[in-house]
Amino acid sequence: MWRAGLPGASRADRDYRPSAAVSSTLVGTINGSAVANVVTTGTFTIPLMKRVGYSANLAGAIEAAASSAGQILPPVMGAAAFLMAEIIGVPYSTIALAALVPGLLYVLALLIAVRLEAGKLDLARDTTGGLTFLIETLRTRGYLLLPLIGIIVLLFMGMTPTRAAVFCIGFALLISPWHKDTRIGITGLLVVCRNTLFATLPIVAAVAAAGIVIGVLNLTGMGLMLSSLIVEVGAGNIWAILLLTALASFVLGMGLPTSAAYLLLAVLVAPALTRLGLPAISAHMFIFYFGLVSAITPPVALAAYAAASISGAGANETAVESIRLGFVKLLVPFLFVTMPGILMIGTPLQIVLGIILATVAVTSITIAFAGWMIRPISWLERAALVAGTLLICWPTPVDATDAPTLVARLMGLCIVGLTVFRMVTATPRPAIEVQPN
Repeated sequence: MWRAGLPGASRADRDYRPSAAVSSTLVGTINGSAVANVVTTGTFTIPLMKRVGYSANLAGAIEAAASSAGQILPPVMGAAAFLMAEIIGVPYSTIALAALVPGLLYVLALLIAVRLEAGKLDLARDTTGGLTFLIETLRTRGYLLLPLIGIIVLLFMGMTPTRAAVFCIGFALLISPWHKDTRIGITGLLVVCRNTLFATLPIVAAVAAAGIVIGVLNLTGMGLMLSSLIVEVGAGNIWAILLLTALASFVLGMGLPTSAAYLLLAVLVAPALTRLGLPAISAHMFIFYFGLVSAITPPVALAAYAAASISGAGANETAVESIRLGFVKLLVPFLFVTMPGILMIGTPLQIVLGIILATVAVTSITIAFAGWMIRPISWLERAALVAGTLLICWPTPVDATDAPTLVARLMGLCIVGLTVFRMVTATPRPAIEVQPN
């Protein structure tokens, strides 16, 4: 019922469908698969977006990009958060905090992109109905969020995932009789257990298979060989090694569930980054992001293809649109190296500067890829935004005070600021009417 409520709010909001994207993201935070998330929420959100004016390609792409957001947002992250904490040897709360800001940056970029696409299509605006419906949904069904909030609190208190899950399952059963539509009888409980079993079987099987592969790699030493090969080919250059690691993570993560992809990459390619001196969290989050990006990137793009089957659009066209909307997922991992503050690593100054600069960079590149802000923007303006973003992301530590870094980042901020100011203030010139002789 809660899941149906958010798309219901989207039905009333006839502007830019942020609730459609948000509902897919929220469901994805507790789902282990982007494809399963698309199938679950896409049946509601995609027809609604098509009804208000989005093309089939764009509606499917928005759903695919939003569904893949849940895999990088706490608390569950497709179960990878718990695996990462175990492998790195840090508390779960450290991983959850590290993943929070990058995940929110991706969601911010997606919401901006959806809003700009709506403006480009000149969709009607009537947000009052959507807000009213959302408030009513929170009033009548908000209590269904309590188990999710409870499991997050218990995990941050240091409770093991298993114990936290057991407590919150019991809590969910206690609050379910609150409303007649959510009361669960014996038959309903058996159905829930059956659905849970079928939902977790693919993940368990994939993780088990990944465990076998990891065991073989450890016995043969192939994992260390691949890491050594990446470092050797990169010739010690950190950016070359990052690009090679990103490529290897993308290829090895194709088509795998979140947990299995991370486990495989943690053994095969993460050591190549830690050998360069990167913090373990930065290295593992880097490979984690690139291992998941194949869900919306051709040639695999399973989430995009699933969305295309619902929207009735072309699979490849939907995949191209989804990577355009979700391009930030390819940019943010490189910021883990230059701006580790977005992972809550470093001093308070590094964290604040990192979040501010990353937010500006993400917003700028999103506008550039949308090609619209209040009005259509020219290719020159788009190029200026991309150039400004690259300068803001200058490949040195965020608190570096050397002259080249300061000049580059200040130039980037000025270019982005002036370009946006020009787009906001400049109005299209009226067409000159030619009088007949």
